[in-house]
Amino acid sequence: MSIPPTQPVAVRTPVWQGRFSRNGRTVGLHYSINGLSPGFIAASGFIQRPGVVQAVFNNRISKYGGQGASLERLSGSVILDGLWNYRDFTEGRGVLEEKLHLQGSAALRGGWNAGGGIFLETYHYDPSLLAGAAIEVPAPGGGLDTIPFQPVPSIDNVDYFLEGSTPAFNHFSASVFTILGRDVNFYEWQLANIVYVEGDLQLRPTDQLRVDFAYVQNQYTRTSGGSIVARDRIPRLKVEYQVARPSCCPVQAARWCGRRRRSATASGWTCWCRSARRRARRSSRGTAARWMIRRPSASAA
Repeated sequence: MSIPPTQPVAVRTPVWQGRFSRNGRTVGLHYSINGLSPGFIAASGFIQRPGVVQAVFNNRISKYGGQGASLERLSGSVILDGLWNYRDFTEGRGVLEEKLHLQGSAALRGGWNAGGGIFLETYHYDPSLLAGAAIEVPAPGGGLDTIPFQPVPSIDNVDYFLEGSTPAFNHFSASVFTILGRDVNFYEWQLANIVYVEGDLQLRPTDQLRVDFAYVQNQYTRTSGGSIVARDRIPRLKVEYQVARPSCCPVQAARWCGRRRRSATASGWTCWCRSARRRARRSSRGTAARWMIRRPSASAA
């Protein structure tokens, strides 16, 4: 049941899911499908993307080493992930996002862990993503001109990831996760180079003091020219000191550092960015032309 904040009357909209799970020692199967109607409004904000149907099929196989072996566990997973707009799914139309993830992980003696894999993904253009947008291009007689945005029907991604973690030593532990490859530039609906890094370092100098430092960086650059489309940097520091057994004094600090391309022109067209992602660069007859996804203001229309 959904209760829109602007209406005092409850509106009934479907939210449904189905799951099948077999979590065996050697073989694991986890299948799920979830549907969220476009009319469902989560006032508490716990739903990030309404109006979609997502189906995930996760197949895992594991092999275990003998007692005292250097390789304690080796696992591989094949994950199929499909996402539809809700109405496209109910009316039998095509999928919006298609993903094939091939992943592997290893647990080594002493508590070391390592993993890696490849993400093969295809994103089909959603007409609601950049409806009414235009792009800025060089005019034949000089200067700049705007033309309707003509998106490519779909974009194929290839991403690679690596991860690893140390054992929980007496005084510290650490983990790192990174993604490299090419992903969708949703700012301009183009392909972009992605660098995603997530690291965590936990320090325990004494039995009472704990320090946790985490860092996340997400960066997209254009495939042509290498200019930055978007970059987020989030360092986070958490310090805890246990005064006594029932008492603890935590202190946390986090800082977001980001970079977004924004600009405006004298014609009244202003840069319109979707939800934090990227941009692209093209060349036409040897002239570099920056793709600027834009939406006209009321005065310019």
